[in-house]
Amino acid sequence: MPLVCIQNETAFESFRVFPEQAVLWREFLLSVREKTPGAFPGYSPDALPPDGLWWNAGAETAVKSAYWAFVQRRFVGRARRFLREELGVKSLLTGDNYGPTPAFVQEMRSDTYDYIDTHLYATGWWEWLGKGGGYVMPMKLKNLNPLQNRSTEPEGYAFSRIWGKPFCVTEWDFVGPDPHRSMGGLLFGTVAAVQGWTGIWRFAYEHGRTCFADNVGQPELYNLARDPLKLASDRVTVMLYLRGDLREAKKSISIDFGEKALDPTLPHTFPSAPGWLRSGVSFAYRVGDSVRGQSVPRGALTLDAVGAVGLKEPPLKVHKPAGLVIDRIRGTFAVDTPRTQGVYTPGADSFDLGKTRIRTDGAATVFVTSLDGCAIPSSSRILVAHLTDALGKEATYMDDAGHVLLSHGVEEKDASGRTIQPVLLKEGTGEVSLPLLGGAAAYAAYALESDGRRAASVPLRRKGGRTVLPLSVRQPFGGCLQYEIVRKRRER
Repeated sequence: MPLVCIQNETAFESFRVFPEQAVLWREFLLSVREKTPGAFPGYSPDALPPDGLWWNAGAETAVKSAYWAFVQRRFVGRARRFLREELGVKSLLTGDNYGPTPAFVQEMRSDTYDYIDTHLYATGWWEWLGKGGGYVMPMKLKNLNPLQNRSTEPEGYAFSRIWGKPFCVTEWDFVGPDPHRSMGGLLFGTVAAVQGWTGIWRFAYEHGRTCFADNVGQPELYNLARDPLKLASDRVTVMLYLRGDLREAKKSISIDFGEKALDPTLPHTFPSAPGWLRSGVSFAYRVGDSVRGQSVPRGALTLDAVGAVGLKEPPLKVHKPAGLVIDRIRGTFAVDTPRTQGVYTPGADSFDLGKTRIRTDGAATVFVTSLDGCAIPSSSRILVAHLTDALGKEATYMDDAGHVLLSHGVEEKDASGRTIQPVLLKEGTGEVSLPLLGGAAAYAAYALESDGRRAASVPLRRKGGRTVLPLSVRQPFGGCLQYEIVRKRRER
């Protein structure tokens, strides 16, 4: 399915940067009022509204988002004719993949785009403190656990979808060096699988050639190639989402933007994700928006946007998501399926997932996944990941809480004189106890290098009918994030 985004992350904060804005503003307001007299009272076609992003909460939200929808329809119409008629492009087209989804914007996306695209980042946001702006250190981080801070979790973004159109997340990440980012693959893979999204793309593998050429780099904001923690966490995303280990939800909820929500005489528009919809609903139900009732899935619970916003509690009893255990008080997350099991915990903890037990002595993501497609007990090859944290050597913070990063780390010379940027893993231990058929004697285990090579044997033991794999970041060859368990071949 070839996709083309006509413009990426387009948003304006000032109505006065381009002289054309005054002309477009006048055209917009007069055309709306010709159709609906009394639309957007209090605004003049001869006076631009105050500066500020169109999604900023305030009295201007409705008129700014409606104006933005007007500009998008105008531009995308011209771009579509050029791409289709002059260049012969047959790809699906979209745009405006940035920001929230008020009523007038969702209406525009519904009638203008072939597919819906959004960008989704889960983390306590960051801020650059260096002089001159841009990506200049120091860097301020909030380091929030998204399970306990709803403004940073991905589930609210699920309502960006519009029923009847493919839905893609062409940028997603749990940015670094946030200490919670080890859960990224587990959390995003879960949401994408439960929602049945069309496609997701991690942003980004690498912005420059350095890491491709000589693997020089340390964990930072994006760039998976520099962060062994993110690279390892992607393995579980593949299993949960692409392989389908976690099934798509059977029931759906739709927020419908009807005539009242799209009435330009009202003082505001209605967001597609009221606060109560970010309280676990997206882990149990497929969710999305409709415009005037179009393309709503059969059997879906449909809520009028105007009424849904005013509700303080969900209009239904949110059932426990199949295969998931979310504890927002403890800040933990667990996935339990026949072929993949995993947990995130912000501190020392233990979890019983069916007959599998996972224990860790500190903050970590631990997951177990079958590599041959069989259920874990009968699998002949299993990947185990134990993800703590990763930072550049001598990464420097201004404070003990790790909220202001001064340096990503230092450079050194290796034995050959080549410049390297060493990466250190946070120490941690634990164990995984698995109900493997045949017991510990039938299997061998290996600690893996970050590229998947077997670097050291790890002894397995049997306890209480389970096969126990000890976990330790510190291995004879250095830091370790992943293990492989394989069934021994029978001698003939």
